Amino acid sequence: MRTVHAKFGMPHLLGTLAFAASGLAGIFRGNTGGWWSGAFFVACALALLVALIARKLRSQAVGNVPTPHGPSSALASDAGLFIDEIGVRRIIGDKTEAVRWDEITEALIFTTSEGPFAEDVFFALRGQGQNGVLIPQGLATRHDLLRVLQARLPGLDNAEIIRAMGCTDDARFVIWPRRQSPQGQNRSPAC
Repeated sequence: MRTVHAKFGMPHLLGTLAFAASGLAGIFRGNTGGWWSGAFFVACALALLVALIARKLRSQAVGNVPTPHGPSSALASDAGLFIDEIGVRRIIGDKTEAVRWDEITEALIFTTSEGPFAEDVFFALRGQGQNGVLIPQGLATRHDLLRVLQARLPGLDNAEIIRAMGCTDDARFVIWPRRQSPQGQNRSPAC
Protein backbone atom coordinates (compact mmCIF):
# COMPACT_ATOMS: atom_id res chain seq x y z
CA MET A 1 0.00 0.00 0.00
CA ARG A 2 1.08 3.55 -0.60
CA THR A 3 0.92 6.65 1.55
CA VAL A 4 -2.31 8.56 0.99
CA HIS A 5 -2.12 12.32 1.23
CA ALA A 6 -5.57 13.58 2.19
CA LYS A 7 -6.78 16.80 0.64
CA PHE A 8 -9.03 18.75 2.91
CA GLY A 9 -10.13 22.32 3.21
CA MET A 10 -12.82 24.67 4.37
CA PRO A 11 -15.75 22.59 3.01
CA HIS A 12 -14.63 19.64 5.14
CA LEU A 13 -14.31 21.87 8.20
CA LEU A 14 -17.78 23.34 7.64
CA GLY A 15 -19.29 19.87 7.14
CA THR A 16 -17.69 18.65 10.36
CA LEU A 17 -18.98 21.71 12.22
CA ALA A 18 -22.49 21.00 10.87
CA PHE A 19 -22.36 17.44 12.25
CA ALA A 20 -21.04 18.78 15.56
CA ALA A 21 -23.90 21.29 15.71
CA SER A 22 -26.39 18.52 14.94
CA GLY A 23 -25.03 16.43 17.82
CA LEU A 24 -25.09 19.39 20.19
CA ALA A 25 -28.65 20.27 19.10
CA GLY A 26 -29.69 16.72 20.01
CA ILE A 27 -28.23 17.22 23.48
CA PHE A 28 -30.25 20.39 24.00
CA ARG A 29 -33.40 18.53 22.92
CA GLY A 30 -32.77 15.96 25.64
CA ASN A 31 -31.11 13.21 23.59
CA THR A 32 -28.29 12.07 25.87
CA GLY A 33 -26.76 9.95 23.07
CA GLY A 34 -25.82 13.16 21.30
CA TRP A 35 -22.87 13.69 23.64
CA TRP A 36 -20.74 11.10 21.90
CA SER A 37 -21.39 12.24 18.36
CA GLY A 38 -21.22 15.91 19.33
CA ALA A 39 -17.89 15.47 21.15
CA PHE A 40 -16.48 13.39 18.30
CA PHE A 41 -17.31 15.96 15.62
CA VAL A 42 -16.13 18.88 17.77
CA ALA A 43 -12.78 17.06 18.17
CA CYS A 44 -12.67 16.43 14.40
CA ALA A 45 -13.42 20.10 13.68
CA LEU A 46 -10.63 21.21 16.02
CA ALA A 47 -8.16 18.80 14.40
CA LEU A 48 -9.10 20.05 10.91
CA LEU A 49 -8.79 23.66 12.04
CA VAL A 50 -5.30 23.05 13.45
CA ALA A 51 -4.27 21.21 10.25
CA LEU A 52 -5.58 24.02 8.04
CA ILE A 53 -3.70 26.64 10.07
CA ALA A 54 -0.50 24.56 9.99
CA ARG A 55 -0.80 24.08 6.22
CA LYS A 56 -1.29 27.83 5.74
CA LEU A 57 1.78 28.63 7.87
CA ARG A 58 3.87 26.02 6.00
CA SER A 59 2.86 27.38 2.61
CA GLN A 60 3.79 30.91 3.70
CA ALA A 61 7.21 29.71 4.89
CA VAL A 62 7.87 27.76 1.67
CA GLY A 63 6.77 30.72 -0.43
CA ASN A 64 9.65 32.76 1.03
CA VAL A 65 12.32 30.33 -0.23
CA PRO A 66 14.16 32.07 -3.08
CA THR A 67 14.91 30.26 -6.32
CA PRO A 68 18.04 31.26 -8.28
CA HIS A 69 16.32 30.46 -11.58
CA GLY A 70 13.58 33.01 -10.97
CA PRO A 71 9.86 32.36 -10.45
CA SER A 72 9.03 32.44 -14.16
CA SER A 73 11.24 29.44 -14.98
CA ALA A 74 10.12 27.20 -12.13
CA LEU A 75 7.71 24.51 -13.35
CA ALA A 76 7.05 23.26 -9.84
CA SER A 77 7.94 24.62 -6.44
CA ASP A 78 6.31 23.36 -3.27
CA ALA A 79 7.72 22.15 0.03
CA GLY A 80 11.21 23.00 -1.21
CA LEU A 81 11.05 21.09 -4.52
CA PHE A 82 11.99 22.94 -7.71
CA ILE A 83 11.80 21.35 -11.16
CA ASP A 84 12.82 23.51 -14.11
CA GLU A 85 14.64 23.40 -17.44
CA ILE A 86 18.01 23.21 -15.65
CA GLY A 87 17.32 20.34 -13.27
CA VAL A 88 15.78 19.32 -9.95
CA ARG A 89 16.47 20.90 -6.55
CA ARG A 90 15.07 20.02 -3.15
CA ILE A 91 15.55 22.25 -0.12
CA ILE A 92 15.19 20.53 3.25
CA GLY A 93 15.80 22.97 6.08
CA ASP A 94 19.29 24.37 5.50
CA LYS A 95 20.34 21.50 3.17
CA THR A 96 19.99 21.60 -0.62
CA GLU A 97 20.04 18.56 -2.91
CA ALA A 98 20.39 19.27 -6.63
CA VAL A 99 21.13 17.62 -9.96
CA ARG A 100 21.17 19.08 -13.47
CA TRP A 101 19.39 17.20 -16.26
CA ASP A 102 22.59 16.88 -18.29
CA GLU A 103 24.53 15.28 -15.42
CA ILE A 104 22.02 12.59 -14.35
CA THR A 105 23.70 9.18 -14.53
CA GLU A 106 20.99 7.06 -12.96
CA ALA A 107 17.35 7.27 -11.88
CA LEU A 108 16.08 4.86 -9.23
CA ILE A 109 13.06 4.10 -7.10
CA PHE A 110 13.57 2.90 -3.54
CA THR A 111 10.69 1.20 -1.73
CA THR A 112 10.40 0.44 1.97
CA SER A 113 8.16 -1.78 4.06
CA GLU A 114 7.10 1.16 6.25
CA GLY A 115 3.84 2.03 4.43
CA PRO A 116 0.99 2.75 4.43
CA PHE A 117 1.28 5.23 7.30
CA ALA A 118 4.76 6.47 6.36
CA GLU A 119 6.27 7.49 3.04
CA ASP A 120 7.44 4.24 1.45
CA VAL A 121 8.44 5.11 -2.12
CA PHE A 122 11.30 7.44 -3.05
CA PHE A 123 12.63 8.62 -6.41
CA ALA A 124 16.42 9.09 -6.52
CA LEU A 125 18.17 11.03 -9.27
CA ARG A 126 21.94 10.49 -9.17
CA GLY A 127 24.36 12.85 -10.81
CA GLN A 128 28.07 12.90 -11.31
CA GLY A 129 30.12 12.98 -8.10
CA GLN A 130 28.02 13.55 -5.00
CA ASN A 131 25.15 15.35 -6.76
CA GLY A 132 21.69 13.89 -6.43
CA VAL A 133 18.15 14.36 -5.19
CA LEU A 134 15.91 12.04 -3.15
CA ILE A 135 12.20 12.79 -3.60
CA PRO A 136 9.38 11.13 -1.62
CA GLN A 137 6.53 9.83 -3.78
CA GLY A 138 3.96 12.22 -2.31
CA LEU A 139 6.06 15.22 -3.33
CA ALA A 140 6.90 13.61 -6.70
CA THR A 141 3.20 13.02 -7.38
CA ARG A 142 2.22 16.61 -6.55
CA HIS A 143 4.81 17.85 -9.07
CA ASP A 144 4.12 15.23 -11.75
CA LEU A 145 7.77 14.15 -11.58
CA LEU A 146 7.17 10.88 -13.42
CA ARG A 147 5.78 12.72 -16.47
CA VAL A 148 8.80 15.06 -16.43
CA LEU A 149 11.20 12.10 -16.15
CA GLN A 150 9.49 10.34 -19.05
CA ALA A 151 9.98 13.47 -21.18
CA ARG A 152 13.56 14.18 -20.05
CA LEU A 153 15.05 10.67 -19.82
CA PRO A 154 14.55 8.71 -23.04
CA GLY A 155 14.28 4.98 -22.47
CA LEU A 156 12.89 5.28 -18.94
CA ASP A 157 11.96 1.73 -17.86
CA ASN A 158 8.19 1.97 -17.33
CA ALA A 159 7.91 -1.77 -16.61
CA GLU A 160 10.35 -1.37 -13.73
CA ILE A 161 8.38 1.64 -12.47
CA ILE A 162 5.23 -0.49 -12.41
CA ARG A 163 7.08 -3.23 -10.49
CA ALA A 164 8.33 -0.65 -7.98
CA MET A 165 4.86 0.78 -7.40
CA GLY A 166 3.55 -2.67 -6.56
CA CYS A 167 6.36 -3.49 -4.15
CA THR A 168 5.84 -3.35 -0.38
CA ASP A 169 9.30 -4.62 0.59
CA ASP A 170 12.64 -2.87 0.99
CA ALA A 171 13.93 -2.80 -2.60
CA ARG A 172 15.85 -0.77 -5.18
CA PHE A 173 14.70 -0.39 -8.80
CA VAL A 174 16.90 1.11 -11.52
CA ILE A 175 14.51 2.90 -13.88
CA TRP A 176 17.03 4.76 -16.04
CA PRO A 177 20.75 4.29 -16.35
CA ARG A 178 22.66 6.54 -18.70
CA ARG A 179 24.69 3.49 -19.80
CA GLN A 180 22.50 0.40 -20.13
CA SER A 181 23.78 -2.70 -18.35
CA PRO A 182 23.50 -6.13 -19.97
CA GLN A 183 19.92 -7.44 -20.04
CA GLY A 184 18.53 -8.24 -16.60
CA GLN A 185 21.38 -6.81 -14.52
CA ASN A 186 19.34 -3.75 -13.53
CA ARG A 187 16.46 -5.88 -12.24
CA SER A 188 15.62 -5.71 -8.57
CA PRO A 189 14.56 -8.70 -6.50
CA ALA A 190 10.99 -9.78 -7.13
CA CYS A 191 8.39 -8.06 -4.98
